[in-house]
Amino acid sequence: MNKNKSLLILIFVLVVCVAIYAVVLIVSKTNEDTGTGSEEESDTQIDIVNITSPVQISIFNAETEETLNFTKDEDGNWIWPQKTDLTLDKTFFDSIIQTVKDLNGTHEILSPTSGQLKEFGLESPALTAEFTDENGGKTVLRFGAKNSYNNEYYVNVDNSTEKVYLVSEEIYSSFDFDILDAVATDLLPQIKENLLQSVTMSDGEKTVVCTMYTSENNKAGLERFNYEWYISIDGGEEFPIDTSVAENLTALLTGMEFLSCKSVSEEGMEEFGINESDLTLTVKYTDTAAEDSEDKYSYVVLHLGNTDDNKYYYATLPDSDVVYLLGGGAYYKLFNYTYEELAYTHIANININKIDKLEINDGESNAGIVIDRTGGDISYTLNGDDVEYSDFEDFIDVLKSIKASANTKLPEDDEDKDSLPQKDDSVYGKEVLAIDFTFTQAEGLESDFTLSITRFNEEYNLVSFMGRDTQLISTDDTDKLVESFHSLL
Repeated sequence: MNKNKSLLILIFVLVVCVAIYAVVLIVSKTNEDTGTGSEEESDTQIDIVNITSPVQISIFNAETEETLNFTKDEDGNWIWPQKTDLTLDKTFFDSIIQTVKDLNGTHEILSPTSGQLKEFGLESPALTAEFTDENGGKTVLRFGAKNSYNNEYYVNVDNSTEKVYLVSEEIYSSFDFDILDAVATDLLPQIKENLLQSVTMSDGEKTVVCTMYTSENNKAGLERFNYEWYISIDGGEEFPIDTSVAENLTALLTGMEFLSCKSVSEEGMEEFGINESDLTLTVKYTDTAAEDSEDKYSYVVLHLGNTDDNKYYYATLPDSDVVYLLGGGAYYKLFNYTYEELAYTHIANININKIDKLEINDGESNAGIVIDRTGGDISYTLNGDDVEYSDFEDFIDVLKSIKASANTKLPEDDEDKDSLPQKDDSVYGKEVLAIDFTFTQAEGLESDFTLSITRFNEEYNLVSFMGRDTQLISTDDTDKLVESFHSLL
């Protein structure tokens, strides 16, 4: 009796196992057919279609309800009939053609039911891509829904109900684009730093001119000491630009670029503020290919509109309605920041590696420092005696660290004179410290520069560079500098 009972239990277990195995086979087959199961993608790619040399491409996007038509001309360039003068990106279309030249899928679903076709989104496809060859033959790819399990898309060819495939999200994305993605971005000149001359921004009411001074274009009375960019607002006196702004500006101009295309229409120019703005950006630079001609300079001219959240301008080239986003926020700073925000506030920007000699005088003591770089070793002498580099470096660091006070412009340079410090005639002009620098430029030329500090009033002292009054600094900062000078002696 027990033996029969055990046999019945074994038979029951066997039946259950067979039933479970049958269910697994059915589910596996169903998942394979629908592409919704957990089966991993096969290493073997399934050939879908081979489209080799299309001359027309048409993309319909159901979400935007827009159709993009493109035609290939005799020279192999792609044309958008709605705007035939628009230059399209050849590499962009080469990538599309490479995709359909050997289009592969990961799964193949044979003889799907009408219910499955609806489930796959192929009754109303999200994207339709039509390719026409030179003989008029057409191939249509219809992309349906996204498979939530493996993030792939259903697609069929020529509306076939016999086969449906699954393709990668990357392939689907190749056809999900708008006209802005297909535009060949205009390239701006890549200007070497030593060829930059000036940048001008003007809207007809305000004009800002930034000039880069080098050993080649220094003017009489405008000698610079390790400064490069100087700025003038509405024809006012030039002043050096803050280091961070100057470095950013140089980087932008030596790598000028449009970041992205934003519009290709007149409506877009209005949307991004180009039509309503008279603001222009003009970059002047030396054209090495035209140095022998009468005008050796070339110019980049852009029309600017609104800015984005990063204060980057929207821009167009002259006689163009293609709107781009221009890289860099330094342009906005140049045109919109105040003198106090733009001015370089340190009294000296010194590269210690270029200094050869210093003559320092505070009215009581004199010091002559000579830096000898011959023979590979660097030595420092003060009035003929050796001096430690650290002591010399400390003095230079103090000099470099001193900033102008909050009010840097002198009274004669500002309309609201009462708001600025007033000079005290009883102490004005008395010498506090005079420093003569001699340094060798990269070209091997020696240049002499003079920086002097004189009394202005009880609270401020006046900094003059090459005889030009430039900034006001506090008497406390002046005392620090004089104290550092005395520590050298």
